[in-house]
Amino acid sequence: MNLNIKLFFLVLSITIINCPNNYGQVLEKDSLALVALYDSTGGESWVANTNWKQGPVNTWNGITTVNDRVTEISLPSNNLQGRIPSRLGELDSLKDLELNINALSGEIPIELADLSVLEVLNFFNNELQGEVPKALESLSKLTLLALGQNKLKGELPSNLLSEPPFIGGDRILSLSDNSLTSLPNLSMIESLNVFAENNFLTFEHIEPNLIIRDRGQVFTYTPQKPVHDSIDVSVGTNARLVLNALVGGSANRYQWYKDGEMILGATSSTLTLNNISSADAGRYTTVITSDIVTDLTLERYPIKVNVLDRPVTAFCERTTLDATVEDPNATYTWSTGATIPLIEITEPGTYSVTIETASSVVEEQYVAELALADIVPGVDVIFQVRVNEQDLAPEQALLVGGPVQFRNTSQAGNDFRWDFGDGGSSEQANPIHSFQLPGRYVVGLSAQDDKGCDVVYQQEVQIQELFVTNAITPNGDGDNDRLYVEPFLYPASLRVINRWGQEVYYAENYKDDFDGTSLQAGVYFYELVIEGTRQKLTGNVSIVK
Repeated sequence: MNLNIKLFFLVLSITIINCPNNYGQVLEKDSLALVALYDSTGGESWVANTNWKQGPVNTWNGITTVNDRVTEISLPSNNLQGRIPSRLGELDSLKDLELNINALSGEIPIELADLSVLEVLNFFNNELQGEVPKALESLSKLTLLALGQNKLKGELPSNLLSEPPFIGGDRILSLSDNSLTSLPNLSMIESLNVFAENNFLTFEHIEPNLIIRDRGQVFTYTPQKPVHDSIDVSVGTNARLVLNALVGGSANRYQWYKDGEMILGATSSTLTLNNISSADAGRYTTVITSDIVTDLTLERYPIKVNVLDRPVTAFCERTTLDATVEDPNATYTWSTGATIPLIEITEPGTYSVTIETASSVVEEQYVAELALADIVPGVDVIFQVRVNEQDLAPEQALLVGGPVQFRNTSQAGNDFRWDFGDGGSSEQANPIHSFQLPGRYVVGLSAQDDKGCDVVYQQEVQIQELFVTNAITPNGDGDNDRLYVEPFLYPASLRVINRWGQEVYYAENYKDDFDGTSLQAGVYFYELVIEGTRQKLTGNVSIVK
């Protein structure tokens, strides 16, 4: 071999020995799966992480290898925090996975079902959530499945540990201290020990599995968590209420209690309260026993019954009846045929509703009747007409095109709306409106009371063109003594010119005071300019003496 080739192999061997990503003597996918476990569970904070991501894999704390494959991971009580990485499912030679007594969270990865030779799966005492994956049924070689003391919920897959174990071996299924709601029939599996206490199991789950204990194996199932949900039920007087405590089992006995006191004769799975009164309010529970599973007693979570004195619903044109309860899965059936919690009605009468949940059935009635408005138009609801910041009398004529303010002076009511009678409307508090044509208009201010009843206060207004007298007789008799403007509501200037075009009178702020006494009799011309309306009126006026 020449020198260059020898040098190449020497450099290559040195590189392999010193490469920081070479974890030594296992398949690459095995080492990468372990690195994923380290990274996703806070490996730097583990209690013991000797040699992890540094030396050969077979020197890493808690790892066992055979030939070039990882066969065991044992890291109990090692402060693993976080989620179990799905890449662990690539360790297809793994026989023992022990991550018990840590702080692992999230769901159990479905990829673990690919660990076809796995014999021990120990996640005992963590914070795992969700349901147990059905895919784990394929782990046919399991002898230990430890899932106790987690936060698992739902139904347990029916075929876990269903394959026969190795000859002479026992299997262990640890499920205690979770929120599991079912346990499959495991009676066909011999040499099986089951730990299932402190879940939501009922007698129907225990009865078929008692044979486990009869064979001399371990089967723990007591105590169990309370059944059903803890709820509050609010009902009106005279309603009918059915409370439910039914659980599975073939030989169950029930006993209802109210406020800790036994209710005599209440030994059914349901308790019916008819014509409810305030005396029925209280806290109801049920104790459930079995003639078959004699060492287990179940208790129903309490139902708190609140009794309300539902008043008659008074309404005007329409109103809403609301029977909504907290349970999002509740169903509603109204006497109208509606199946929603809220209905709108326009007719008085008695409306019944049946509300069904998993824990109760409520049948009650709502009474609705027509009502009169609590507010009076002209007393509680009223307005004032204003021009140029002055309140006007109702009979005062208004000028075409002139801005008019309508000031709401109501003492009660809400949801005010204006109708000016000329097609215009407003929802402003104190709107300003101009009428463009002469005539009589009915202005209405509508409002609602707290029941939604509408009332309207109306006032007629007269709109007219500007009128100016065309003759003045300044003789002091009080009749046509001056040049009068009607309706005179806005500041105006007046200019008077004789027939030769000479200005004989001017007032910037005219006050109906031009009487022509200083002028000779004859015909004069005037120009009247109304501020704020863009109106200018010209004409002639005769002074008669």
